[in-house]
Amino acid sequence: MASAIPRLEVGFAPVFPVSTRYESPRILRIDRYRLKPGTEVAVRNLQKQVALAMVRWGALHACLAAESLTGPKEVWRLSGFSSSAEQKRVAESLENNALLRIELNRIDLQIRVLTGSPATVMAHYVEGPSRGHTWLMGRGHHLVIAASSGPTRSQGTLFQTSTGVRYSVASVRTRKNAFELAEAAGPEANVFAIRPMWGMPAPEWTRHDPDFWNSSPMAKRAEMNTSLLRLR
Repeated sequence: MASAIPRLEVGFAPVFPVSTRYESPRILRIDRYRLKPGTEVAVRNLQKQVALAMVRWGALHACLAAESLTGPKEVWRLSGFSSSAEQKRVAESLENNALLRIELNRIDLQIRVLTGSPATVMAHYVEGPSRGHTWLMGRGHHLVIAASSGPTRSQGTLFQTSTGVRYSVASVRTRKNAFELAEAAGPEANVFAIRPMWGMPAPEWTRHDPDFWNSSPMAKRAEMNTSLLRLR
């Protein structure tokens, strides 16, 4: 990243292209924002601004944004890559988009006042030991995520950091199912609600679950473009 806007390397993760298919990413980046007391409303509004900036300035990349319902009050932004080469290509694309970088940096400064610097995690897909259903990015309305340095009971897809910490990620549709799954997984698991208005859905996500994703800025723009085409 250019030294002129260094915060973007930590604060806002570039993610995989919108045209990507459904599958578990090979590389998972998580940016965790710990909210200070009384900052929830302001942080939520700023997360909406992130999504709006991405749509306005052409960041056509899919990502998930989620808010914790258990554990510490946090916002997580999850970004997936199919390979290191893809991660590099998308980072270069963001680097070349000066207007987007400037806007994200402006929002980032405001978020950090309310949350401090985000904790960034890079983890790689673990072949084999994932239990339960394979996590497909963009499916479900809730996430159950467990972080552990040892064995975990969580029924999710596993990703491991360079320090040996494993993140188990599972998605479910209902809040009730999410809490049941987290209870079965043990105390290291937390429940997150995916916030469509904060994220950048891939077209496949919107087609699969339009009622959920249609509130996102990206889906609204696609709907507007479709309407304009019909008028021609």
